[in-house]
Amino acid sequence: MKAISRFVLLFLCIAANACARGPNVGSELPLKRVVIYRNGVGYFEREGEVDTAEVRFRVKPEMIGDFLASLAIVERGGSSVRSASFPLSREPADDDEPMSEPPHLGPPSLPVPTSAKGAEADDEVVVLHLDGEHHHLRIGYISETPVWRPSYRLVVQHDGKAVLQLWGIVQNLSGEDWNDISLTLVAGAPIAFQSTLADAVIPPRPIVTDEGEVIAAVPEAITTLSASQEMVEAEEDMVAPEEDDTMGQLAGMKASAAPPAQMAGGRVGKSRPRRAMKKSKAKRDWRPTHGLPGSTLNAPRNKSILAQMAVEGGNTTYEIPHGITVPNDSATMVLLLNKEVDGRTEFLFAPDPGSTASHSHPFRVARFANSSAGLLERGPITVFEKGRFLGQGVLGAMPPKATTTVPFALERAVAVETEHNTKEFGAELQQIDGGRLSIWRTRSFNTTYLVTNGGGDNARLFMKHARRRGTELHKPPKGTEDQPGQSHALIPLNVKGNSRSSLRVEERDGYSRRVEWHSALGAEAIATYVKKAASGDALAASLGPIRKFIAELRKIATESNQLAETQREMEDASRETRLSLRAIEKNKAAADLRRKLTVRLAGYGTKLDGITKRLVELTVKRSELVVRLTDSVRQLKYLRRSKPSKRSS
Repeated sequence: MKAISRFVLLFLCIAANACARGPNVGSELPLKRVVIYRNGVGYFEREGEVDTAEVRFRVKPEMIGDFLASLAIVERGGSSVRSASFPLSREPADDDEPMSEPPHLGPPSLPVPTSAKGAEADDEVVVLHLDGEHHHLRIGYISETPVWRPSYRLVVQHDGKAVLQLWGIVQNLSGEDWNDISLTLVAGAPIAFQSTLADAVIPPRPIVTDEGEVIAAVPEAITTLSASQEMVEAEEDMVAPEEDDTMGQLAGMKASAAPPAQMAGGRVGKSRPRRAMKKSKAKRDWRPTHGLPGSTLNAPRNKSILAQMAVEGGNTTYEIPHGITVPNDSATMVLLLNKEVDGRTEFLFAPDPGSTASHSHPFRVARFANSSAGLLERGPITVFEKGRFLGQGVLGAMPPKATTTVPFALERAVAVETEHNTKEFGAELQQIDGGRLSIWRTRSFNTTYLVTNGGGDNARLFMKHARRRGTELHKPPKGTEDQPGQSHALIPLNVKGNSRSSLRVEERDGYSRRVEWHSALGAEAIATYVKKAASGDALAASLGPIRKFIAELRKIATESNQLAETQREMEDASRETRLSLRAIEKNKAAADLRRKLTVRLAGYGTKLDGITKRLVELTVKRSELVVRLTDSVRQLKYLRRSKPSKRSS
């Protein structure tokens, strides 16, 4: 019993401490609006009427920087706010007496607000000093809050259509209940950072000693030019935004865009019914088109409960059209979207290091288009078809009009093999400079996919083909999805049931290389240019005599190669004949054979002498032609401006 009693006592102490934890920002001004972003901050609005000379906020020490950096005040009636005061915290010295109360700032303070009772003793107190006693205030600020998270449902139908549902999961860890608030969820993560405005900053200063030490370098003066008349007029023309839009803009100061909304007024400690929220003029996409016949999910009967989607300032917002209550330390799900989209289940061959089987089998995937007007954030998606659960996947960030392919299962009834090969072809004139010739060669990288469909149904596959940097797809199949900046392309292939099919994917790029004028590639490049040149082309005319030199040099090269090959063969034959003669030189019975081999060896010698003489003549002639060619091309200049074509092989 004693052990149980100690356990119960410990539990009650923990519960008491949890209950004593105050809100991140506490005030008697009622909370009216919450905007949650995907960057770890939320924008909060409080609004109401006060009849006192000051308004107090109790702020958690770790939240004071965000509160001061983003605090915005709009008065809708009454007198003005004079200042906002807050204490500076410091480490107490050894002889300092601990402070039981925060230092008093400004006029006599009111009792601690009832909403802040039970808050931690080390909370910072921010006091708004008012000019007068009657005010209608709207206060906005940001504070850390868990990001909202999307969760999707896709119900695939038989006619190439699907219904996409988007739910938003919201967690309230703010330390206070959100009662009947206006809730907006924003897709995207604008820049937000932690601020240290509450910390005193005293920059270090240079020290000048009594020894007459001086600054070594004289600082330079900075001159500011006077503003021109046009600039002054432009500043005077700036008009403050309308009152109802101010707080929406203030929400965007930290996160670039909460949609404006009117908030209800109310006296401190009381609330009035909230006014109807203004409908955004931006394009909305919140009405579902169809139910889900034959499935386990149905579109909501009351379409007005769906969030109103709007795209404003580049951000997608989901504005809940009715009040939301989220108790502290709890979470809720709200339906943001229920829309019919173009969607179906297909196959995707995408080898993944995390799945060995995916290197030979495709995934089953859900493919659908984002026909809404806004961005769909990254989140889990569950796929249904014909009232059955098919699997789960992860949807990546999806802008409007984009199409996504989400794997949710592995299909072993379809097998895929791959083959690769590379070849080069073509020679186009690239540059002529200082007698040097550069050409452009095309490289072709080929991948062949061999697909075996062991199932009885026809299958439509998409090959996730890894793209080589700097290449272009050559004549891709119809329906190929290849976008700039992507490291892959999706290439479709239809395979009938119980059959095999293949798909050849070709990528091409090119490179420049320097070649000799009389080489085979050089001759091909020049011949191609002359053939394609327009009538009267000066370079083509200059290349005419050069082509003759090249033709003669190529003939000489061909003949020289043939003679050199014949020379090697005869030298080998002569060597064998000498060895044979040496083997039978002492054999008297082989006198006739020695005479025959001797005559043959003499014939080889005569032919070799003729070949050597001809090779010398060809070498001399080649040297002369090379000099003439070099002299002819020395003054030629050419640089191809357009991108060389990747010609068909």
